Amino acid sequence: MARLDYFAPGVYVEEVDRGSRPIEGLPTAIAGFVGFTEDVRGGAELYRPVMITTWNQYLEYFGRPNSDGFTDFGAYLPFSVYGWFLNGGGRCWVTSIG
Repeated sequence: MARLDYFAPGVYVEEVDRGSRPIEGLPTAIAGFVGFTEDVRGGAELYRPVMITTWNQYLEYFGRPNSDGFTDFGAYLPFSVYGWFLNGGGRCWVTSIG
């Protein structure tokens, strides 16, 4: 809609709402891990992703008490998550399948 209350001569800029706005960026450095864990506890469930922000939090949900979090059968998931945090990774989602 045009404004008619211009008081001085010159160049005027009017921004017209044209509907939807551009898509805003989202963080892209969020990893997802799926695999076998040592245990499932602390509110975590099998086949349900849990957001993890530190290695200690991973141990709370997926490690046995007084354990280093790595499985006896050499599952890759704990090594992957540990490496994620060791290399400066932030939050990630972990899903245990057993």
